[in-house]
Amino acid sequence: MEDGSSFPWQACLLQLSGGTVAGLAVGYAAKAAVRAVLLALGSALIFLALLAHSGFITVHWSAINAGIEATTHSAGKLAYEVISQLSSSFVGFTAGAVSGWRMRR
Repeated sequence: MEDGSSFPWQACLLQLSGGTVAGLAVGYAAKAAVRAVLLALGSALIFLALLAHSGFITVHWSAINAGIEATTHSAGKLAYEVISQLSSSFVGFTAGAVSGWRMRR
């Protein structure tokens, strides 16, 4: 039944599986990067709080809070723009990225 009107299943499955593998790698790496950034940020905030409590420095927490809010707002906006640009050809990649994010070590 090769009349040219059949759906190219083999090509579709190859693209889907390749995108899924790439998505797994990106999702796993993104999760590790986010964890590292949050660990560094949390450690820095604890260190600043200890120095402020000891009287060595004065911390302007409102400025730090404003910087963190601006950064998270920009990251959310970027994520929304990236997600809104995804088309149906990235279904495998998206599924792989979500699975990679949820992967445990």
